[in-house]
Amino acid sequence: MKTDKTLEGFTILIVDHSIAARGLFSRYIVRAGGKAIAVLDGNEGLKLLGEEHIDLLVTDIDVPGINGFELIARLKESNINIPHIIMTTADIDSYINLAIEKDIGNIITKEINEVEFIRTCRNLITGENIFGLKHYIPEAKKLVTEHINNTVQIKSIIQKIVDYALKHGMPGENKTYLAIILDEIISNSVYHAHGHTQAKLEHRAVELQANEIVEVCYGYNNYHLGISVTDFRGTLTKKKILMSFKNVIDQKKLIESSKDLLEIDIVDTIPTSGRGLQMIRLMSNDYYFNIKPDVMTQVIVMVNISKKAITYHNSSIKINELW
Repeated sequence: MKTDKTLEGFTILIVDHSIAARGLFSRYIVRAGGKAIAVLDGNEGLKLLGEEHIDLLVTDIDVPGINGFELIARLKESNINIPHIIMTTADIDSYINLAIEKDIGNIITKEINEVEFIRTCRNLITGENIFGLKHYIPEAKKLVTEHINNTVQIKSIIQKIVDYALKHGMPGENKTYLAIILDEIISNSVYHAHGHTQAKLEHRAVELQANEIVEVCYGYNNYHLGISVTDFRGTLTKKKILMSFKNVIDQKKLIESSKDLLEIDIVDTIPTSGRGLQMIRLMSNDYYFNIKPDVMTQVIVMVNISKKAITYHNSSIKINELW
């Protein structure tokens, strides 16, 4: 497979107990022009991080010695500022509390494809190409940009994007899912980011100030429709996103336990807080929350416009918070 040399000059440390995983991700890195160092033990990884120049750490969670979360915690305690990714084949939701405790924004499934893996590595190492839809949808046929300055525009923009997706190959049965995702992202950017949460709860229309705007960009290639929604406030945080995920995961557990133990369904009594962000995570083919605090928040969503239906799964956590 031909890969651009986007990791040339960078050294990436892989800590994983699996020979197959170490070999696979090392090949990806080398094909992209980078240098891969692969070890199976967390203690050995920590030792190398203190001795070698490493640009990025990629670690499994369950490795011999200290585990992946503890390895990253040790780095922070030692003031070693190296970007990192945790990878796993396990249920990512089961690690949400540790992600919050250890302030981890990138937990990736090992099913990640080569292009996505290399792009994630490059973005985290350089901090470049994180913002901007064009970096996530290569060979885009066309990118369209819309601006929103009041909530009345949201519905028409959503319909325009859904029509655009249908025109360019998205199966008709997926239009409802796409509309739900778009409504969550755009509404959050217009209402929450600009301090109008109460108005959203009360279903009131809001007009933004003259210097406030939400930018929506969308385009497609042969495989995906890509959408970015950007507010220029940067009020969303990694912790808020992770807590939203946790709230919904905890709510789901409570609903399931109520059915099993009490033989009742309490779903209508559970608050909806956090469901929007979790919906984006679970209903998209791929997504990224990109944040530059007090400057901008950009949510990138990719949806399949081939004949494959949108996949429901416990998605990776992809939050890039730049300082």
